[in-house]
Amino acid sequence: MGPPHSRRTKLRTITILVSFTTLITNILSLLLCYQFQIPTNSTTSWEERGGDSDGGEYGRAIARHFAFYLHFANVLSVFGVFGAVVEHALSVAIFSNYLLLDTILCSIPRFLLLFVLHNVSSTLCLAPSNPNTSTPPTAPHNTHFYQSPRSAAATDPLISRSMFTPSLGNSWAPSNPTTWNESSCSRVLLLVQLTMVAAVVAGTLLQFVGALQVREFARCLWREDWKSVDAEEVVGIVVVGDCVPNEAQSQSGLPVIYEDAEEENWERKA
Repeated sequence: MGPPHSRRTKLRTITILVSFTTLITNILSLLLCYQFQIPTNSTTSWEERGGDSDGGEYGRAIARHFAFYLHFANVLSVFGVFGAVVEHALSVAIFSNYLLLDTILCSIPRFLLLFVLHNVSSTLCLAPSNPNTSTPPTAPHNTHFYQSPRSAAATDPLISRSMFTPSLGNSWAPSNPTTWNESSCSRVLLLVQLTMVAAVVAGTLLQFVGALQVREFARCLWREDWKSVDAEEVVGIVVVGDCVPNEAQSQSGLPVIYEDAEEENWERKA
């Protein structure tokens, strides 16, 4: 009696944790979707702006449709919380089926998102093309030529020469310009991508294992319900012969049914 009861308690605890975690995650994701749907400039419409060059309107449409799914997921998560607290088998079974489907369906866009981020991040470390500085721009007519601060200091004694010491100019230069280059940027992006892949895989596996545990708790509740229904269908105690244990009737409160082994007929006594 001890080990099955402890396993049932463990499954109930896991179901409560999974349902609460799923509900909180869905609520935070829903708030993020609502925040993403807010346009950057609400005074002008998208048509008046001439379209969104960065695909912001398309992203807001995706967030709007995903918000509908999150509303549905929140309702099913409430079923899981309610079923785990009051130990309602049907509610826990509904939540476990949703969690399994969500694990399978959401794993596809998660890995697609990782693939898209990998393709986009490959262009982040490319060095920008330097403009052609071989020929300096010619000054337009009727304009004053630029006078450097050092020449101005030579002609104007009011300008302090201490402003143009070499130590100040050297302080703006990087100590080691080769510490950050395209190779180091690629290594950092590779670590970020590996971390994201590990997080997505671990999250998917944890969600799948949690869904299986919730489903096992639902089965445990179903078995308990079936046993209680079978116990309610017992109509009496069957006794063969005339020997009737008095404590059997007093403890159970059920009527005693006598069976005659020779004539094989039933007789019920109060």
